[in-house]
Amino acid sequence: MSYLNLSLFSKTARLGQILSDIDAGGTPIMDFYAGAPPATPDDPPSGALLASLTCSSTFGAISNGFATPEMTAAGAGYTGIPTFTPNGATAGSGAQFQVVMQLATFTASGGQAFAVNDLLVLPIPSATCLRSAILLVTSVDGNGAITGTSLQQAGQFITSLATGAVSEFETTGVGYGATVTFETYSVAAVNTLAPGNSYTSAGQSGQSLFMGGGGTGAAATPRLTPVLTANAVTTANAVSGGTCGMARIRCAGGLELAISDPGSGGTDGTYALGVSGGTGSGFSGTFTVLGGTIVALQIADPGVYTVAPTITTTASAGLSGAVVTAGLGAGVVDLDVGVAGSGASVIMNSTAVVTGGPVVVTSAYIAEA
Repeated sequence: MSYLNLSLFSKTARLGQILSDIDAGGTPIMDFYAGAPPATPDDPPSGALLASLTCSSTFGAISNGFATPEMTAAGAGYTGIPTFTPNGATAGSGAQFQVVMQLATFTASGGQAFAVNDLLVLPIPSATCLRSAILLVTSVDGNGAITGTSLQQAGQFITSLATGAVSEFETTGVGYGATVTFETYSVAAVNTLAPGNSYTSAGQSGQSLFMGGGGTGAAATPRLTPVLTANAVTTANAVSGGTCGMARIRCAGGLELAISDPGSGGTDGTYALGVSGGTGSGFSGTFTVLGGTIVALQIADPGVYTVAPTITTTASAGLSGAVVTAGLGAGVVDLDVGVAGSGASVIMNSTAVVTGGPVVVTSAYIAEA
């Protein structure tokens, strides 16, 4: 198997197909394990199995949520933080966004003992300043007072903006006493805090998505991406108490085939594979015999199965001893989950397993055949 380490808030277009494949296999089983998740998805869970729950329906619904919008213009003249709204988006709900601002214009002057190429770093990173602005001293007078600066790093600001005169900052030189005044900002980015779900279109693009903040010209293009909204799990048979470090979903899926024994004495050619037993339907495929033995398998449709069937090769006259083994190819999903709604849900990350409420997938290792 190959593994993709995916965040469900930042996906490729392939993710929707993978999740659809996993979700298509009927009612999944969710296993809860004690201890931390394994080092890699290739490893088995290290902790004891606490409970195995049958999901009340197929695990979740795949729909479109919002990815991070693409900025097309930063705008200018902002003294406050504008709002971002996906105007014209249809059918969905729940998307939340955060506008990130950057310093655009400022003045810096005065002080003593500054030198050309000194850096001024301000303000110190905080809950509202994700990245400091950095100014480069480009000219000074005879006393080392700043007479010219340029912006080396525009900073990143959320929820509130630094305004007015600032006289406390870090510097790479020995200068002191200068004053820096933050004047206006532009929009650096728009972060998607929650993608929402069930959107059928991303709506409008351009400047109409930004409102307020005192400036103009910021523009962006919203983008949709597949998201998984998990259904509730039946927790009637959950193990009370215990410490849960991870959950793993086992799902039905299409068949994988392997030649366990190529056999001998067969009539050369390409023939339909037979299917006997198992639980599920939809598989079709062929096998190729050359020199009397099976040399290749071709899957036309993997089908959807919860129990793998027996594969037969009787279509090649004279072939004996051949064994083609079928296995389920949906793989597993190792999940981190969080609480949604009122009451307790299945809580992860070293918290007791309790009952009630739905689960929300926030990230996953998705294993595909």
